[in-house]
Amino acid sequence: MTQFPANEPVKPATDMTAALAAAEMRARLALATAGAILVAGVILMIAILPAEYGVDPLGTGKLFGLTSIAQAESAAAGERRAAPRTREQATDKARNALRSRRRMS
Repeated sequence: MTQFPANEPVKPATDMTAALAAAEMRARLALATAGAILVAGVILMIAILPAEYGVDPLGTGKLFGLTSIAQAESAAAGERRAAPRTREQATDKARNALRSRRRMS
């Protein structure tokens, strides 16, 4: 049996256990953060860049049809800048675009 000096307090085992638990929690938090950053990057590359900006580094935007969304948005923005339309003309244009998309599918 180990004898401790009388003037030195004995640290209970709970202090060591708490320190180990805190270190484990920090490691888990770091791992979860790294995983979340990785997933966000993958989603950015697969869906957001092709759909919003027309940038398709992996080719998944073309595969899923997301690059056409960016092209349609840029074409619509160009048309809006070109000439103001009446509400009826804009509605007819939107209907025609929907019909053409349905035909393509």
